[in-house]
Amino acid sequence: MFYNTGDVSEQDMRLGKGTREVHFITSIDQGKTWSKPTNITNQVHFNSSTDQAHRDWRTNATTPGHALQFKNTPYKGRIYVPANHSKGDPIKGFNEYRTYGFYTDDHGKHFKVSPDLKTPSSNEAIGVELSDGRLMLNIREQNGSTKTRLIALSSSAGEKWDTEFFDNELISPVCQSSILLFEGSADTILLYSGPNSKSQRERMTIKGSFDEGKTWSLKKEIYSGTTAYSDLVQVNKNEIEISAAAMPPTYLFNAKSNKCEEIMIEGLPLGGLKDEKFSMLKKSFQKGDVLVMLSDGLPEASNENNEMYDYDRIVDLIKKNHTKEPEGIKAEFFKSLNSWLNGGCLLYTSDAADE
Repeated sequence: MFYNTGDVSEQDMRLGKGTREVHFITSIDQGKTWSKPTNITNQVHFNSSTDQAHRDWRTNATTPGHALQFKNTPYKGRIYVPANHSKGDPIKGFNEYRTYGFYTDDHGKHFKVSPDLKTPSSNEAIGVELSDGRLMLNIREQNGSTKTRLIALSSSAGEKWDTEFFDNELISPVCQSSILLFEGSADTILLYSGPNSKSQRERMTIKGSFDEGKTWSLKKEIYSGTTAYSDLVQVNKNEIEISAAAMPPTYLFNAKSNKCEEIMIEGLPLGGLKDEKFSMLKKSFQKGDVLVMLSDGLPEASNENNEMYDYDRIVDLIKKNHTKEPEGIKAEFFKSLNSWLNGGCLLYTSDAADE
């Protein structure tokens, strides 16, 4: 897992007042335990603390989302991490930002960097290996001049860029998005997720392409309200993995048994301790099952009699509404909470539940 550390805000970092670093940790037991961090800043981010300080890189951010590992020769096994950095003093419209990436061919012993993209203000990026082995980056344009996604293609797994262009079918209100090559038994589909609006972070939409991004013939809006970051992952064998960091239980309703399981995973808040370990739990997930994750704002909501909403009501509500679509179940949560608080719940803005 690759991540950044920093000692000041992003704006102060742009002004050259702090230090941003890049690290990675590894796990050989599916996330049950993790190695100590390895600092790779000197190889992949050339700020004032490195031996290439003259390049004056300042901010740095990996992805966000997932990295990728190439499956096709001649680059099979290469781990590639999309990233972005700022260079030099701030420029209006964040035009000192550039998307780039870094990669390793020996599982993290050594790293090299991709060239910066030419497009000013290119920012958060996520990558995918296409069927023919090319690397595609899907990129946020920070200055918002086009309100569309920037695309970069490389036939050398990121060693150089063949082309970069804006995809007019992928509109975006200046936000992160995700991309994934879904490889099924019947079809291979390039999937994209992101807010489908030029003006607001709203209308989370999945788009699908059967020609690897030339056209987007499939479109499905999955949430019409306020929405922002997302990440796509291919789930196989009807199985999910769950983790938690100081959060309330996760609830898994099994349609076959008509039972609702409370899954409690212990763990401190993220960043609480440097070497804190987090558990991963695998669960079977079949058609008709329902997974509900929530914050403590729901069970701890107190009414005018100072009584908490509590967890038993959550289980009962899931059992009564498990046949509904996700938005319908979520609406029932807010309806119930609104009644409990005697009209004190603001629909879809309260810190309550996500389904």
